[in-house]
Amino acid sequence: MTWHTKIMPLRVLGKGGGTSFDLTEALKYAAGLPNVSGPLPPQRAHVINLSLGACAQNPTERATIDTIRSLGIILVASAGNNRTGEPGCP
Repeated sequence: MTWHTKIMPLRVLGKGGGTSFDLTEALKYAAGLPNVSGPLPPQRAHVINLSLGACAQNPTERATIDTIRSLGIILVASAGNNRTGEPGCP
């Protein structure tokens, strides 16, 4: 990060968790893509950091992530949330 870095904090998951829909819509918003909320951020993210994991791949999530990556946006995901040595998603 640099002195001129701006952070766009988005809370996607609440106390009860969240859905794949919640995740994909937040990802689209951060990437400056059309989403159900309507508005877009003044500037799209250059890097999206995710701190979540799942055991199964979701085709909708995969398509959204592929679209975001095609824009040149870097996605970073955490590892170790499930305390296993197996790779997970995203």
